[in-house]
Amino acid sequence: MPSLRQAALALYPRLPIAAQNALCTLEGLRRRWWRYGGRQPEWEAFFREAASWPEDRLRAYQDERLRAVVAHAAARVPYYRARFREMGLEPGDIRGVEDIARLPVLTREDLRRHGRDLVAEGWPRGHLWFHPSGGSTGMPITIVTSREAMEMEYGFYWARRRPGVTRRDPFATFTANPVVPAGQNRPPFWRDSWATRQRLYSVFHLSERNIPAYVEDLNDRPCAYFQGYPSAVVTIAQWILRTGYRFTNPVRAFFSTSEVLQPGWREDIERAFHCRVWDQYGQGEAAGSVTQYDCGHLHVDGDYGVVELWPVGEEDGLVRAEVVCTTLHNLAWPLIRYRVGDLVLYDPRETCTARPFGPVIRRIEGRTSQFFTLPDGRRITSLMGLSIHCRNARSIQVVQERPGAIRVHVVPAPEFTDADRDHLLGVFRGRLGDEVGIEVVLADRPILTPAGKFLAIINRVPASGS
Repeated sequence: MPSLRQAALALYPRLPIAAQNALCTLEGLRRRWWRYGGRQPEWEAFFREAASWPEDRLRAYQDERLRAVVAHAAARVPYYRARFREMGLEPGDIRGVEDIARLPVLTREDLRRHGRDLVAEGWPRGHLWFHPSGGSTGMPITIVTSREAMEMEYGFYWARRRPGVTRRDPFATFTANPVVPAGQNRPPFWRDSWATRQRLYSVFHLSERNIPAYVEDLNDRPCAYFQGYPSAVVTIAQWILRTGYRFTNPVRAFFSTSEVLQPGWREDIERAFHCRVWDQYGQGEAAGSVTQYDCGHLHVDGDYGVVELWPVGEEDGLVRAEVVCTTLHNLAWPLIRYRVGDLVLYDPRETCTARPFGPVIRRIEGRTSQFFTLPDGRRITSLMGLSIHCRNARSIQVVQERPGAIRVHVVPAPEFTDADRDHLLGVFRGRLGDEVGIEVVLADRPILTPAGKFLAIINRVPASGS
């Protein structure tokens, strides 16, 4: 029997806009309770203080927390209890980060197959949220988030990731929440969460015809900051720069999330909106973090998690490394040596006077965003909100070779059925509309670039035809 929330989501597209705003507000209240209803202020104070720790204190803290996480995993997490037994590993064998290589590596396929066995025994069921993720990578998995981990996350969020703004400020988001029905072709292409002072803009309705409505609304509404997909925000910014529109709203910042901030995008967004762009790297799995600080550099957040950088190559004198993360705080679903699938570039010789230890990350690679276009000119820049709702797929990619049509390239899991294929097609139709041609193709392996890189969106339309 569907829950009240599931029933409301099914009814949502048929409701009047005022009722949709009311449901967005209720969802905002639900999330606010999860994020701020408990120890969030304590975590925020902790992370503000930890930002000034010297290296020796940070390393000691990492060692202490890693020992605690490993002991907890061995005692209460079925997956790790079995893995440690297979390896003959005792929790006491891990004295700190120097011993981390003795621990087993966790992959996304492990999460897909064993995700529930990674949940700690005895954790209150009402404090766990099982939700889909992987839309930006095209590799869907189910993430388990505890209320306690959410409180920690939003303590870190406000201590480090949102400089210059507060929780009380009005803001705008550009994410893949399907807040505007796919068939709507007139403004408003946004909905409101009144309780959180948040306006949610649809990323599924961006087209040359619709962008002026976005710009006028962004310019007229009081707003302290934007956050969300940089591919959506830069699309609007480039329209402003191309048309010479005079944007006068004093926005303080844009916080880039969920996608890689591509070269040139920062400059376009800052020129169009006259605000500073802040970058960050994290995952829904909440295992590791990299944040841009006042110095302008991206730094690994060692008090959030242990981040290993496994070298896989070089580019222009920089080391290209795979990101491997270990949580220090999420005891409900502790991910240890988790291979996220993303890459970074860094120079091991480079230092920063503001944060003199740890690598300076030059660039993050991984969740890069291309786009595909729909027959009415809308540009879709992310699979988030699409692939996260698809079932039993190891990877999902969209390939566009001609305007108005796409091919959904699916690597199915063994349990994938015809019903899963029909469900996938229904998800894409529901988000993109009936006008676009959609072909679903099952394959043994994903499409990779010549460099071996996975892209969730592959656009092969000649420039003159896009």
